[in-house]
Amino acid sequence: MATRALPSYLRDWETLLEAEAHHAWTPLPALGSVRIAEGGSPTVVLIDPDRIPGVTYLYVDVDGMPPSDRIALHGLLEAIARQAGIRGPLQSILNQGGLDYEFSGRDDTQPVRLRALPRYEEQLALWGLLHALVQLTARYVDFARSTPSAPAD
Repeated sequence: MATRALPSYLRDWETLLEAEAHHAWTPLPALGSVRIAEGGSPTVVLIDPDRIPGVTYLYVDVDGMPPSDRIALHGLLEAIARQAGIRGPLQSILNQGGLDYEFSGRDDTQPVRLRALPRYEEQLALWGLLHALVQLTARYVDFARSTPSAPAD
């Protein structure tokens, strides 16, 4: 059952969009990417240039997360796929700059872009799920893998 976004939430989303457009500002940490290998754990990369000097992209130690948080991560990924309209298993989430993301499923021919969703309510619901994913996984940075030369992927 869908909930309707309160007008204040829509104003909050518009405020974030304006800050991004006019000041190139986006809340950090942010999600850089999620890639899900068939039958494997997701690879989660966060963007947080202030956490480790000289490092922008932080890998998450998904396998080192406690089972309860891995279940929460799985639930968030399922909810993100549903909210984005992905058919079949989610394959990837890629940051497209700022607040925009691209979602791909194994069974989809065309990826879905967050900012291309027709209604702000859909955009803010999907971004809210992404933000929750970041807040959950930010506690489990794999410092050994997150080196200054680590790529975003």
